[in-house]
Amino acid sequence: MIITESFVWLNNPKTASTFVRKTLSELYNRRGKSLVALWRLRNRWMVELEVPELRPKAGLRAGKLTPHGTINQIPEKYVYLPVVSAIRDPVEKYLSLYSYADWKKTDQLPVALDVINKKYPNFPELSFEAFVDYTNDFYGNNRLVIGASVFNLGPMAADFLRFFCYSYDSNESAFYFQTWEALCSQLAKVIFFHSRTINLELYNFLLDLHFDSSDVDFLLSKSPENVSDKIKLTSVNNSLRDCIRKREWLLTSATQSLSPIDWKLAETAAPTAELLIRPI
Repeated sequence: MIITESFVWLNNPKTASTFVRKTLSELYNRRGKSLVALWRLRNRWMVELEVPELRPKAGLRAGKLTPHGTINQIPEKYVYLPVVSAIRDPVEKYLSLYSYADWKKTDQLPVALDVINKKYPNFPELSFEAFVDYTNDFYGNNRLVIGASVFNLGPMAADFLRFFCYSYDSNESAFYFQTWEALCSQLAKVIFFHSRTINLELYNFLLDLHFDSSDVDFLLSKSPENVSDKIKLTSVNNSLRDCIRKREWLLTSATQSLSPIDWKLAETAAPTAELLIRPI
């Protein structure tokens, strides 16, 4: 996570977090700046903080330091600061994860390799469709329990709750709340940017914090960071896109209704049904 004098940025994985980290480092870096710029930035500071990896099934990375800290890992003396992060359409996020190929690394495996090979004998050489199935097979089985109702959660939606929800048992694969209102009350008040429009949204946010436009104009033309060329994927068929968005219904809803998030199901909806989205 990044802590500044004005806000905390949570590095939600694969949502342009590397771009934001490098952009803020460039903005706050004093080297090479004019005396006028140094004067403008005299009270500005930032710290990049790494914290223990607490997410379930983190493999050999469990407990090791990571820049991807959650809302519950913000140091107490900074909890008064506004929290900012980014969110991404689940299909785009699956594509990014697949292309980056970090999931192939030995220290990233959620279970022993021989267990994976029983179902995926060609692992780690998987098609995108097989990767989606693999992710749900070994990172899935998450549940959202609202009163007496149980809803399936895709692995990305579960990670979303682990990042931004104050109250849950990290050893459980289920999230328990008496009502939808109770869930909403435990969600941190986060300012979310969308990864697709991160340049403009971050630019406007910094202007609102009274940064001088001459210091942040570079952001509007800054190129994406950490773009992988390890796997090139040319297309995803519509049925697979629909399957991902349906499976990740909670995250799909969040990306369409950012502030505030209104998660209310139709009275007759099945656990996999679409959420009713409040217009932005």
